Amino acid sequence: MPGTLLLSLFLLMLVYPLTRGRESGWPLWMRVCLAGSLPMLGLLLRVEWRSLVNGKDPLLDVRLFRNPVIALGLVLAFLFYTMSAFFLTYGIYLQGGLHWTPLASGLGILPFGIGFLSSPLLMPRLVHRFGGYRVLTLGYLLLAGGLAIAAGLAGVAQPGAGFYLGLAAIGIGQGLILPSVVRIVLAEVEPERAGTASGMVTATLQIGAAVGAATLGGLFFSTLGAAPGMTDYAHAFRTTMFALVAILLPCALLSMALGPLHRRMHANGSGMP
Repeated sequence: MPGTLLLSLFLLMLVYPLTRGRESGWPLWMRVCLAGSLPMLGLLLRVEWRSLVNGKDPLLDVRLFRNPVIALGLVLAFLFYTMSAFFLTYGIYLQGGLHWTPLASGLGILPFGIGFLSSPLLMPRLVHRFGGYRVLTLGYLLLAGGLAIAAGLAGVAQPGAGFYLGLAAIGIGQGLILPSVVRIVLAEVEPERAGTASGMVTATLQIGAAVGAATLGGLFFSTLGAAPGMTDYAHAFRTTMFALVAILLPCALLSMALGPLHRRMHANGSGMP
């Protein structure tokens, strides 16, 4: 219960100001909440550590953070799901900027879905050829590349084949990253702690989605302005997507460190530090 309460307070203090701050003019109490979210996170980790020391069952097993593969995997999971901003802004761009109907906008994301559903068919061959850690890197490159293509081709004209190919690349990239991150983290823990580790990955993904929608969504609406036209929607979408690319490209570089870290961790057969 203490962990649940502190985690809820941390998320409230972080996500609510990011979501409502721009519209509310950033009042002082919101800025105080945002600044206090990091100390609240520190308090949460300290309370969870004390629970472990006292032999209780904490909400978070903070010992897992001592494994650099798990720690880096959770960071990558958090940054990966900031792409929730894509789903938020893409529909607004199609309906507000290009004046598509909701049905047409739903069908407009179909190439993404096709790419995402094709990933399980590609995964076994890719893992066999490149290895699981390199597949994760490939996923980030496809995701960032697809977003860059879609952003670069976004405009007031109707999307063409290149734009939809970018959407398909985004779907394939997401389909490769999501299972890879979960598998890499869970491979580092003993079976009895797999449930806790899985919950931490899932929670990290959802927190990343909330922060991505709040921060990058705020960037989109700030760029859009008060009385936007068609070109404003295209410009706001491009700006937001290129900002997302700037977040995801370093993830590709960071993911390249997971394989060496794993080999170093398990070189002596000890597993967890």
